[in-house]
Amino acid sequence: MPLRLAGLAIAASAMAYSATANDAPAAGAGFDVVSYDVDLRPDFSELSIAGSSTIRLRAAEDGLQVLVFTDNALIFDRITVDARPVRVRRDGKRLVLDLPRPLRTGRTATVRAAFHGQPRR
Repeated sequence: MPLRLAGLAIAASAMAYSATANDAPAAGAGFDVVSYDVDLRPDFSELSIAGSSTIRLRAAEDGLQVLVFTDNALIFDRITVDARPVRVRRDGKRLVLDLPRPLRTGRTATVRAAFHGQPRR
């Protein structure tokens, strides 16, 4: 049975950062989290997890184009923003998501991710 954790940041799998295309990522800059919904299925014998997360966020700055998360070694099976697939790339210890369209200040977006693996921490 899945372990349901509402209000838990994707920190179970990643810590949120944000950036615009030409700026260095800064913790908590660029967006405010409106809500989190995380489902985790732990496998204690394998020391692994599988699950999904939904993050609803609101742009705190105009033209938000990129979301950056710490990588945490999980495998992401699928990531969408507003139900659209997004370009995802790894940059060192970061997971970078290119938004399908820049967000204006106050606009919301929903990030959904399915993941599995052995967390680093």
